[in-house]
Amino acid sequence: MDTGLADAGPHPNPAKAADGKRLHRLETDPVTAPIVQRIFGEYLGGRGIFAIAQALTRDDVPSPSAYEPTPPRGWPGPTTRCG
Repeated sequence: MDTGLADAGPHPNPAKAADGKRLHRLETDPVTAPIVQRIFGEYLGGRGIFAIAQALTRDDVPSPSAYEPTPPRGWPGPTTRCG
């Protein structure tokens, strides 16, 4: 549940470009970006990390660990910690 790296073209340093090195840029993941925005919005609105985690679990929002081979259930509170 994070951003990915996208190709941003050849490296501006001619020697590095000659070696085939390329630049990369971060690209927002359209699936997870709304979840991250929700977490930060609720946190800035005064909700605690455990209340946010409970709401995400209640709303069946997949947690970052949902993509592990044997995922735990739900959102642990510290997963939503902002900062």
